[in-house]
Amino acid sequence: MRSRSNSGVRLDGYARLVQQTILCHQNPVTGLLPASCDHKDAWVRDNVYSVLAVWALGLAYRKNADRDEDKAKAYELEQSVVKLMRGVLQCMMRQVDKVEAFKYTQSTRDCLHAKYNTSTCATVVGDDQWGHLQLDATSLYLLMLAQMTASGLHIIHSLDEVNFIQNLVFYIEAAYKTADFGIWERGDKTNQGITELNASSVGIAKAALEALDELDLFGAKGGPQSVIHVLSDEVQHCQSILHSMLPRASTSKEIDASLLSVISYPAFAVEDSHLVEKTKQEIISKLQGRYGCCRFLRDGYRTPKEDPNRLYYEPAELKLFENIECEWPLFWTYLIIDGIFMGNAEQVQEYREALDGVLIKGKNGIRLIPELYSVPLEKVDEEYCNPHTVDRVPLGKLPLMWGQSLYILGCLMAEGFLAPGEIDPLNRRFSTVAKPDVVVQVCILAETDAIKAILRKEDIEVETVADVYPIRVQPARILSHIYARLGRNKRMNLSGRPFRHMGVLGTSKFYDIRNNIFAFTPQFIDQQQFYLALDNKMIVEMLRTDLSYLCSRWRMTGRPTITFPINQTMLDETGTSIHPAVLATLRKLQDGYFGGARIQTGRLSEFLTTSCRTHLSFMDPGLEGKLYADDYGLSLDSFSDLDPEDWLHGFRMSEDADICDEVAQYLDHLLEHTGPKATLSASSQKRGLQRFRAVVHTTRDLVSLMTKAKDLHVENVNMYIPSKLFQDSQPSVNLLGSMQKQDTKPSIPVEVNLPKDAAGNVDCKVLVDQLRECQSLQDQANYLYMLYTLKGPDWDTEIYGESGVTVTDLLTELYSKVGATRQWALIRYISGILKKKVEALDEACTSLLSHQKHLTVGLPPEPREKTISAPLPYEELTLLIDEASDKNMSVSILTQEIMVYLAMYIRTQPALFAEMFRLRIGLIIQVMATELAQSLSCSAEEATESLMNLSPSDMKNLLHHILSGKEFGVERSVRSLDSALTPAVSIREIGPVGATKTERAGIVRLKSEIKQSGGLHSLEASMEASQGKSTVLSGHSTLRSGTGEDRPFKDGHQGQWQRRRRLDGALNRVPVGFYQKVWKILQKCHGLSVEGFVLPSSTTKEMTPGELKFAVHVESVLNRVPQPEYRQLFVEAILVLTMLAEVDVHCLGSIIAVEKIVHLANNLFYEEQKALGADDNMLEKDPATGICTLLYDSAPSGRFGTMTYLSKAVVTYLQEFLPSSGCTMQPEAADRRAAAAQMAELSAPPPVYVYSPEYVARCDVLCKVPRRASMVHSLIKAYSLLDHMRIVRPKVASMEEMASFHTDAYLQHLQKVSEEGDDDHPESVDYGLGYDCPATEGIFDYAAAVGGATITAAECLVDGKCKVAINWPGGWHHAKKDEASGFCYLNDAVLGILRLRQKFDRVLYVDLDLHHGDGVEDAFSFTSKVMTVSLHKFSPGFFPGTGDVTDVGLGKGRYYSVNVPIQDGVQDERYYQICETVLKEVYVAFSPEAVVLQLGADTIAGDPMCSFNMTPVGVGWCLKYVLQWQLPTLILGGGGYHLANTARCWTYLTAVILGRTLSSEIPDHEFFTEYGPDYVLEITPSCRPDRNDPQRIQDILSCIKGNLQHVV
Repeated sequence: MRSRSNSGVRLDGYARLVQQTILCHQNPVTGLLPASCDHKDAWVRDNVYSVLAVWALGLAYRKNADRDEDKAKAYELEQSVVKLMRGVLQCMMRQVDKVEAFKYTQSTRDCLHAKYNTSTCATVVGDDQWGHLQLDATSLYLLMLAQMTASGLHIIHSLDEVNFIQNLVFYIEAAYKTADFGIWERGDKTNQGITELNASSVGIAKAALEALDELDLFGAKGGPQSVIHVLSDEVQHCQSILHSMLPRASTSKEIDASLLSVISYPAFAVEDSHLVEKTKQEIISKLQGRYGCCRFLRDGYRTPKEDPNRLYYEPAELKLFENIECEWPLFWTYLIIDGIFMGNAEQVQEYREALDGVLIKGKNGIRLIPELYSVPLEKVDEEYCNPHTVDRVPLGKLPLMWGQSLYILGCLMAEGFLAPGEIDPLNRRFSTVAKPDVVVQVCILAETDAIKAILRKEDIEVETVADVYPIRVQPARILSHIYARLGRNKRMNLSGRPFRHMGVLGTSKFYDIRNNIFAFTPQFIDQQQFYLALDNKMIVEMLRTDLSYLCSRWRMTGRPTITFPINQTMLDETGTSIHPAVLATLRKLQDGYFGGARIQTGRLSEFLTTSCRTHLSFMDPGLEGKLYADDYGLSLDSFSDLDPEDWLHGFRMSEDADICDEVAQYLDHLLEHTGPKATLSASSQKRGLQRFRAVVHTTRDLVSLMTKAKDLHVENVNMYIPSKLFQDSQPSVNLLGSMQKQDTKPSIPVEVNLPKDAAGNVDCKVLVDQLRECQSLQDQANYLYMLYTLKGPDWDTEIYGESGVTVTDLLTELYSKVGATRQWALIRYISGILKKKVEALDEACTSLLSHQKHLTVGLPPEPREKTISAPLPYEELTLLIDEASDKNMSVSILTQEIMVYLAMYIRTQPALFAEMFRLRIGLIIQVMATELAQSLSCSAEEATESLMNLSPSDMKNLLHHILSGKEFGVERSVRSLDSALTPAVSIREIGPVGATKTERAGIVRLKSEIKQSGGLHSLEASMEASQGKSTVLSGHSTLRSGTGEDRPFKDGHQGQWQRRRRLDGALNRVPVGFYQKVWKILQKCHGLSVEGFVLPSSTTKEMTPGELKFAVHVESVLNRVPQPEYRQLFVEAILVLTMLAEVDVHCLGSIIAVEKIVHLANNLFYEEQKALGADDNMLEKDPATGICTLLYDSAPSGRFGTMTYLSKAVVTYLQEFLPSSGCTMQPEAADRRAAAAQMAELSAPPPVYVYSPEYVARCDVLCKVPRRASMVHSLIKAYSLLDHMRIVRPKVASMEEMASFHTDAYLQHLQKVSEEGDDDHPESVDYGLGYDCPATEGIFDYAAAVGGATITAAECLVDGKCKVAINWPGGWHHAKKDEASGFCYLNDAVLGILRLRQKFDRVLYVDLDLHHGDGVEDAFSFTSKVMTVSLHKFSPGFFPGTGDVTDVGLGKGRYYSVNVPIQDGVQDERYYQICETVLKEVYVAFSPEAVVLQLGADTIAGDPMCSFNMTPVGVGWCLKYVLQWQLPTLILGGGGYHLANTARCWTYLTAVILGRTLSSEIPDHEFFTEYGPDYVLEITPSCRPDRNDPQRIQDILSCIKGNLQHVV
């Protein structure tokens, strides 16, 4: 007999441990495990986790078998696993009716139970007696079912079970929008039966969906029918919501240790490695103790303060559990397994040693994991005072079987018995591995041959649907119907997947259905019921959004393929050419880049080999060759058996056939009758009767097919059923005659003008006569509205003396006519009358709610403003919106439209919604109208009319600008429609996007004309003349025409801060960290009163500072203030109050009345302004609030800023509670700034240094400064400065990120010549590529690397990771929007500023390079949001030849460009004096929120430019001056062509940032020899004379000071 190996002996030891702690409890009949000896019921989650050790041990035995007995043990263990998994399956299959119901209701009463009777698999408590809805438990079962099946276990035995599992997929795929009770079975942490969205449930569900997709549940012995199908869009919904939640666990839990199972084993659900690490560190820092981790903050379970006689907690009771939460060793088992998967041996050892210290020895010396450790009752007070110091005692289950299983699993892996891949055969552990770039394939299809011909004239080759045969093209709606058949099982009463719209991931694949290849058009093409599809710009925008989404979310094998049809609605008004917006899009698609996506266009057949393809096996034909023919009891012969009169009206289904059968018939009929037919022979053609019968039969078939398509709500049937039979044969009924006159103002006819009969009632017959004679579309709509109201939609008008024409018929025809004219106000008006269904409105609402945003509709206050906090069915949602809109149809339909746009943006640009928890759509609409009223200088009524007349694309654009704070223009235009003139407005972007070469040339000429005609003050007149009737609306202000030299300045900034407050108030936007500060101030008072509504201090006893629930609660109190600008004054007042949270004051009184502080500040402001001579007109008060309008319009900071008066008001209001000595809460700016600087210095995080070896290597190839990046980094490293900074790896900028400034054409050309290394391309000269900027191979990759590094640095500042971020290889400030310039291929400085602008309202750019920062100045020359300051050499012939003191910006950006021209020879002292003087004035005038500092080293003595005569010390003085502002600061390099001196300079400046002193001697390192002959850090100035005239410098500074007086 062979001797037992050491590994075999150890495995036997683990086998005994598994047997004695787990398997000895397994029920021999059901295979289930009870929770413990005291808890006999079987929990689904505990069973799955507990069996993992059994499964792992079986795998270990199979892998390390010494003897045949080991293989037998492996089999025995595996069968125990199978028995348990099948036992759980039987428990769930007994509740199949609940699975079916839950798919449609997501109700807690319709969910699967979470625990069962161990002996019988029966339920143990009622539906409403336990928190059964635990999606994570069901998802965990499915995830491990997939992993175990992939490992070779055979758990599923029949197709019925396969269908049940498929329906469980439908059960969990809505996890991203379903509030449940979560992993701890309690939902909200008060345990009062309140469900909430849990990140753990969403994460496990996402992992399960991914694991099951395309998995054969029969394993190697299965076939197509046993494969599980998962829709990728549902997975991505889960991912999106999960990423938006983490590291927060739920609304009431700011962090939860259970998230370890999501970010690591078993789910590996998070793809962002940074988010994984952030979540893990949050858990460790906030939840870890000496015995494990507590589950979440203020968890009362099994604590000495918990009342054992009740399950729930009172909200104020939760404070009692703080610092005494029980600690669970369970979570250390997760961290051990995580360390093994991460390859982190130190982490594994640390937690194994920690776990060894808390294990308890049981019988026979077996080491057991207790459920938890609790604080003894007598030591609670001690633990309160000194957390984590008291020795705790074990309580609860011993062992906790779930934890014991994971402990054994971790030991088996740590000791080498199992590799990570063996318990993760589906490779989920690689979720964070970077995915390759996605190329989206786009096939453009023409609806008709005529459109194909039009496109051919534009050199765009396309196909029609007939041309792509045998590939079948169908709308997304058909794919939704097809998937509705998935999982159907009549024997189990399972209906399959609920009908839902298809996402773009689902429609971007090819499908094999019944041995035919199908492609599907995107979902937005199907949106024909709503008017969004009438706007071609909107169609283009939705295509752009889908392409961008595909690039970021595509994870499948093969490329995504979009089939984009061009139909009749995409033609222009003449119908002879393509709409310009669509045509421009098609050209961009052909160019290979659009919407941030790489595109490849081509024929559909060309993409078959490179695309993703899915076989929908559940649609395969049955034995008789038809799709489930028995299901609907018909064959194709049934079509020919119809009565001759019946087939003209289309085929009709039997009443009991459902929609899934209809789609089966539709596909059968489609495949049978739409393929190309063989040509008839000559003899056959002579048979006239047979030919006639064949034509009749074909016609009948097509009529039936088209009718069937319409039954499935397929719009534009001709597109998808290729036949010329019905084309151009459907003339308009024209019941209302032709239009002659058009109006734009929707109005309802006044009742006194209505015709009356003898009885005094409205005479509807006369109304119909007037309608028939009326030629105005608006009047026709008004008449029809009255008829609709009086008689109803189905009333027969008998408009031409014949019956059969209802009010709805006439409205529908009128809608079609108005749609052709694009009169958007009228379109919305008629849509409201017809109650046209907004496509996916309920899905849009659910998407917003799933991102933890509450919605309100209608205008405040409550109850008129309705709150939506949970998903609603479509009908309930529209009724609620109608009620909140006071039955105003236009407002109701616009509310629905805005909700759809918000959902689009939250999916693609979630950053727009930062610090916003409640989206108040009514206020957003009100602000939109207000914006238009101010920008167009019109009345509120006219502004409302203009708003309703905006096209959907312009409406969406306006919403985006309001959300983002970007600058935008509102332009009035007059367009001719027939004989009428219809005023219209359009939205156009004005923001910091720079100018093209042509535009720059015009600006240069304009500047020249300005100088020749008498200086800067004639600029406004020139701009007004060039702009015509265009009005520019900035992020803060409005430009109106004025008279006199100073008038434009005053008017230009009037209202800017009131507007800012109105926007922020309407959007509920608050400063970052605001809610956490409110929580702290509530601990020092009894509450805050806001307009009579009290936010009590007891709130802090229930909620922690980081809870979303707390933020929403505070927000709801603030929303009691109806006026948004007034609300923002409350926010500012509370922000001043929160400064007291840091004061050593125990109590600030009882309830603080915030409204009194606001009004006290208002009175102080009013009296002071009155004393300064302000007249009554200037100090006009808002009648609704009593607040001075001028206070609303005051900047927060400054001598007359709101914060100054609010600070004084707070000091006055709380004087008795403040310390009598010290300078606490002094309103003077200098004192506040000094205190803030002191605090910031103590708590500031280390600077971020952007670096990776690959990045430096990429930068070293730049031919103008070869190896400079390596020299700089090596010297910084040699001085050990890296030890004091946080090193962050840079990303590579995406094409979309670079295109936020540069044009697509330039980037594409740069990429092209970079790949080819073609420096002689004929077009390169147009893009600035040549002598200064040679097009060398790889130059595009270099540009993307530098741009990505600067964006990375900016993101660190935006995310609050640091106060200073450094990217020395960056700072290339000459590149323009569409051309390279001055060694600069990409303007990374502009990209960094744009990223900072997403958070910081005002960004200051300071350029200390030798050369003028012309590229950055040009980019922002029209905006007041970015001020550029450049100190540089300015002399004839010196590059770039711009930057005189008279160059001050244009339009909105006038006086926001500051240029300081300096001559050769300047040295440190004079340079610093100039710099300090300018920056001091700039800081006071502009009040920046962030700074970008470009520190080019070509100013240093010895540089080949031979101009300035400075040393790093002088530049360091300037740097220190900027750093003392304590603002977020982005540091960039720039020029510097003496490589050693550049390295000296930037190393010295790095030390300045760190506050460290460097040794004079250069340390030994790789480039040591480059610093000879002296090998010292210092640089000595040369003897070059200083050519700067003191008087000239003084004149320049005086001019700059004068210009800055115009800056608000």
